[in-house]
Amino acid sequence: MSKDNLLAQRAVEMEDVRPKILVSGRHMRDITAECLHLMLSANQPNPRFFRLGDVLVEVPEGFDGIGSRHFTNTSLKGTLDRLANFVKIDKDDEKPARPPNDVVADILSLANPPLPVLQGVIQAVTSRQVV
Repeated sequence: MSKDNLLAQRAVEMEDVRPKILVSGRHMRDITAECLHLMLSANQPNPRFFRLGDVLVEVPEGFDGIGSRHFTNTSLKGTLDRLANFVKIDKDDEKPARPPNDVVADILSLANPPLPVLQGVIQAVTSRQVV
């Protein structure tokens, strides 16, 4: 990567207001806790992430229709990556990273994650009366 491209990339990164999550040199449990806190924070003011039994689900913003989607490893990893900038330290320099696979698997395996419970999703017919 050329020096100009690197400087342009750094300028874009400096404008990014997403929180940073350091993944190098840390315990999985600490990164997991930080990711769960991130999801709870993203639930304000409109909840988006829930648990349905022991399954993590999302009711996406602007979802056309009624429903939720269950998280897979791939979808949770992508969601976390869009919520925060994951970074690692490499020879005293900060480098972009991806959410670690073991952290994603750990979050999905939690029996009681600290997210609101989604009792279910219902669909009801509504009408508007013109008076």
